[in-house]
Amino acid sequence: MSASLTPLDSGAGNRYAALTLTNVSDADCRTQGWPGLELADDDGEALPTTTVRDTSQEADQLTLAPGESAWAQLRWTVVAGEEDATDGTCGPEPAELRVIPPDTYDATATDWAGGTVCGAGRIEALPLAAGDGP
Repeated sequence: MSASLTPLDSGAGNRYAALTLTNVSDADCRTQGWPGLELADDDGEALPTTTVRDTSQEADQLTLAPGESAWAQLRWTVVAGEEDATDGTCGPEPAELRVIPPDTYDATATDWAGGTVCGAGRIEALPLAAGDGP
């Protein structure tokens, strides 16, 4: 699977992106659920990341033929909270997002252009859905 991020409309301190996973193999693959996420800095060092599963939508089982995609909406805040530094900063800006598709152990990385992630790296994710985003 390859991963990519597309920014979506934002507002009121919240940021949104479409995380798209594409089957780059020669065979169908099945997936269902929420991706695992890990932010990393310019040196490839892991940054604090907490993936929160948004269960407001059901996780459907998907079969992706070669070249087909599934996507999940991600949401995070850029407003410092209790988990962040007392000076109002949210830590270093990530350079990449490592994504572990459901039912796998290997991560694939994509560039992160979403700015800082407050709340000690808290990212809320909807379950994967068929297609490549809205």
